[in-house]
Amino acid sequence: MFARLVLVKCDPGKEDAFLERARVGLCFYLDQPGCQGVHLLRSRADRLQLVALSLWDRDVDLVAARAKPEYQEAMAGLSETYAEPQSVGEWDVIPLQAD
Repeated sequence: MFARLVLVKCDPGKEDAFLERARVGLCFYLDQPGCQGVHLLRSRADRLQLVALSLWDRDVDLVAARAKPEYQEAMAGLSETYAEPQSVGEWDVIPLQAD
């Protein structure tokens, strides 16, 4: 399993715009082949800091989903809500129990 973690700091006053666009894009993932789950987190200490986490069977599943025009439309303008560039990490998910 593969995970993508995106850290975002929103411009003050643009949090609602970020949340609206991010929800649409992340919900789009849920209907895509290979998507195992999506979470959107907001810091309790700083409401402008958010984390988007998506879990996938394979990284190629994520790449295919992101290439679709529907996803591109949903995410258009999202970067305009950032206070600074987003930080993106890609991770292998390690099972807690051995097979």
